[in-house]
Amino acid sequence: MRKKQKVGDGLPPLVFCVFVVKLSSVALNDVIFLENTMTINSNFKYTKSHEWVEILNDGTYRIGITDYAQNALGDLVYVNMPSEGDAVEIGKPFADVESVKAVAELFSPVSGKICAVNGAVGDAPGLLNSEPYNSWVITVVDVTETEELLSPEEYEEFCKTATDT
Repeated sequence: MRKKQKVGDGLPPLVFCVFVVKLSSVALNDVIFLENTMTINSNFKYTKSHEWVEILNDGTYRIGITDYAQNALGDLVYVNMPSEGDAVEIGKPFADVESVKAVAELFSPVSGKICAVNGAVGDAPGLLNSEPYNSWVITVVDVTETEELLSPEEYEEFCKTATDT
């Protein structure tokens, strides 16, 4: 059985350096492209554990993993999805993703109730690799609390700092 870990835990710094060559951003159609590396959607908020959050007009929160996370994990082969109606709590795991490299937990940036689970991601985990910002994992309703979320610019700086160490 593989040890569960947070995205990036225990991976040598070289893993991140492979795809983070130079961080200079240019905005293009709501997505910030980090030269030769990863993308950041400028309409989303982010966590330090590399989940993204989209706050929808109806007050629900859609959550997925970032391009940075999917790059660090490698090819995703399995997602242990939660169920609709499950409660989520800030900082607590709500799903596991398994790649050819490791098993990592996804941590909830909000407290509330899961109102939708993206079955397409459960059926085809590779969608999280090929389309990380279109492939959400869960949608949460009745949100009572959120962790401190990072703006796209703050997240970009956080990722840059993480790769500089």
